[in-house]
Amino acid sequence: MKKIQLLLAMLLIASMAQAQYKTLVLNYEKSCFGENEPLPTGKNFIITGVVNSNIAYVSVDIFSKKGIEKNDPIYTTFWKRDLNSKSLNFNIPINFKLRESKDYDVLIQYYRQTSEGERGKLYKDINATLDAYVDQAFKISDTELGLVNSKKQTLNDLNKIVVTGLSKYRTRTMLSFESFSDVVKLKLKQLEGLKLSKGAGKGSDRNTRLSFKSKMMNELKTMLHTEIEQYISSDLSIMVDDKYIDDYPTESTQNYLPINLGYGGAMLNTDFQNFNYAAAPYLGLSIPFGKEGGRSAFWSKTSLSVGAFLMNMTDQNNVEYTGPIFKIPVYASLGYRAYRFVRINAGATFLENTGTGSLEIVPFVGISAEFNVAVKLAK
Repeated sequence: MKKIQLLLAMLLIASMAQAQYKTLVLNYEKSCFGENEPLPTGKNFIITGVVNSNIAYVSVDIFSKKGIEKNDPIYTTFWKRDLNSKSLNFNIPINFKLRESKDYDVLIQYYRQTSEGERGKLYKDINATLDAYVDQAFKISDTELGLVNSKKQTLNDLNKIVVTGLSKYRTRTMLSFESFSDVVKLKLKQLEGLKLSKGAGKGSDRNTRLSFKSKMMNELKTMLHTEIEQYISSDLSIMVDDKYIDDYPTESTQNYLPINLGYGGAMLNTDFQNFNYAAAPYLGLSIPFGKEGGRSAFWSKTSLSVGAFLMNMTDQNNVEYTGPIFKIPVYASLGYRAYRFVRINAGATFLENTGTGSLEIVPFVGISAEFNVAVKLAK
């Protein structure tokens, strides 16, 4: 019982140590963090900085070394002000593990709340651009409506107008425009190749047909205006400043040894009718198959583990077992870090029966707390 309590205490202490997030303070004027402090490698961290009280929203985009001109961000997150907060600081958790000795670009954008007048102007400007596009999207004809481009291209162009118009805005609810609805798609399909004489009525004159054409195009414009209105709400914020930090390095991680301290058991007989095992605390070393923060999270958490039990083991029949090396039981296993500091091991244990002197190799399973012990290699 005391052994189990000791293991639980070790797990709790390790959990508290692992839960600490490193905090980087943005130095706006120098375009760096702290005093040129590198970005953490292989672990989550927090970016904090100063903001005016009118800043409602701050976003952070992280790009690979190719930069903003070459690709999309590899990670995006944000901070938004509490409704009643007047804080002059933002704190943004970066729940993304960066790779060792790599350069990244960091884009930080600041948004403030828009006024009613600004929202009204934005709504008016986007609608005016949409209306101008609709006026040019149809072929000039007195007899029928026909799109200059395909329905798909026309819809893509309409979407692009809105996306471009709203590119410097964000909503508190994170509602973003992606595309006009299927209702607009159906309207475009209805208008493509529509015979004006059929819609205006048989025998209708040119003015009547043109009036009907104008009516149908205005219906499309109204649909577009209505769908845009929901994205220009009172919680809309506009970007007023940004800070782009180019080619910022990550830290070079110190060499370390992953040490495992845990409790495990050797299965001496797997017959459920006569199950027999022995258990004891153990100390071991893990050799990961991949680097922390590398491309494969699975391999960085998987390791080859070797170690030794801290005492001889006694099975359920009171038979004592030692080991063939240094007279203590030893093991070799594959390990997987299931949760932060907790590693599960499964492999084989090498035992020597103290009574008969026979060597036995039996299955082994264990759970341990993992500690990274820094080492300095000789030059």
